[in-house]
Amino acid sequence: MLNWTRRATCPLLFVLACIPMGVAAAPTTLTGADLLTTPEATFPSMQPKLSGTSLIFEWGKSHGPPRMNLVRFQVNSGGSVPQSGDATISATWNVTRLPCIGFCAAGDDGTTASDWDPTFYLSDGATMLGFGLSDSHNGILSAFSDTDGGSTGSAPVTHYYEEETGFPAIDGSLTVQLDFTLHEVGSTARIRYLGLDRSWTFANTLARSSSLALVLGQDNDSGERTQVNSLAFPVAGAVPEPSTIALVGCALFGAAATRRRRLIAN
Repeated sequence: MLNWTRRATCPLLFVLACIPMGVAAAPTTLTGADLLTTPEATFPSMQPKLSGTSLIFEWGKSHGPPRMNLVRFQVNSGGSVPQSGDATISATWNVTRLPCIGFCAAGDDGTTASDWDPTFYLSDGATMLGFGLSDSHNGILSAFSDTDGGSTGSAPVTHYYEEETGFPAIDGSLTVQLDFTLHEVGSTARIRYLGLDRSWTFANTLARSSSLALVLGQDNDSGERTQVNSLAFPVAGAVPEPSTIALVGCALFGAAATRRRRLIAN
């Protein structure tokens, strides 16, 4: 026969075991060379050049299309992103700022070589949300939403703008950490780099389809050059909803009440 503590505990353990709790997957890091061979990665606007284990994107000196999407990495091809509740997709890009050649805008130093404006998005195939960085004014951070045109964006809507955020030197590398949280309604993006930590919540709701992808791009000038060194992409599970938390609370309360009744009976 079970004693009273085990009688009270077993229903609680059963309830807890039946509650789905999201668990973050271990980070997976891909070098640029890995991205070339993984089926989840595509290069919509140009084919990169391999340099060691890094990828170099350069259009050339001619005027190419604006707002090019350089890397598209599918994050939900296997349907791993939960279809309800909050779900967070994290990524860490490591990129290098290369000198701009060809069609470039002059930067703070008065030269066109300094032009570099990368963008970091999450896209559902129709809408892209995320952040853009700029070399002007000692670094600019903007929160953008844009239409996903496949190989390019169109005309990004600026939701947030901040100057003096810092920026890497030419030929300097930059590590950018991103968290995209999909809500039932709306989406929140967070970016961390060079000691900066900023978040923005968009009204746009991204579809949790197989088209969900991380997108690395560049703004406006086709002469900009980017070196992609690595991408790390842990995908977190769903955050427990309030109803789930309430269910756990009820189970704990029930266990305490059962214990109290048995103590009184004894």
